[in-house]
Amino acid sequence: MPSRKRLKGRQRKAIKAASKESAWVQLTRWGERNVAVQCNHGCEIIPQSGHIVYSFIQSVFDEMSVQGELSVATFTLASYKNEPQLWHNTKNRKMAVDILRSMGTNIILNGGIENAKILATMSSFLEHFKSEYKLAYLSALPISRDIQNGNDRDVMRNFHRKIACSCLKNVYKQSKCQPKVGCCSNCAKTFRRDSLMLCG
Repeated sequence: MPSRKRLKGRQRKAIKAASKESAWVQLTRWGERNVAVQCNHGCEIIPQSGHIVYSFIQSVFDEMSVQGELSVATFTLASYKNEPQLWHNTKNRKMAVDILRSMGTNIILNGGIENAKILATMSSFLEHFKSEYKLAYLSALPISRDIQNGNDRDVMRNFHRKIACSCLKNVYKQSKCQPKVGCCSNCAKTFRRDSLMLCG
């Protein structure tokens, strides 16, 4: 059995290593409160620094921190051109989606919603990508429009359905009292979904 002194040394090393981690890694693992969460929300792997997915998530996090609001379409198009090995590799895309969803879930659990909207939209772009960016953009457009222009219910529903756990179950239940809203494709205003006309 290790001595008390050795155990304390290990604890200090673990704390030091955690403080060196990037802010998005901490958010993915523990949430903004820096308290260990019992669930990883389906995010099994967090890549090492230097990995293409690590760089992508770091740039997403930096853009959100600096600008507050990120133009997802512009950012993802630039990423598609600059980082083709991320977009054309199924394993890398899945890893990025899992991390974005875990971060978004922790943001919602900590009471935030705006950055969660950005992460939900970003993950839908990556998820709908098959071979061409334009097709992914067109497939993800209705979902991203509802997320960006909808209410909290739409964002929570998106994460609640896609994560592998039930961590958002109670939060989503509370948001169900909000009306279902959608964005008009013509005037870009938000209305109740039952008053919107659907294309035949």
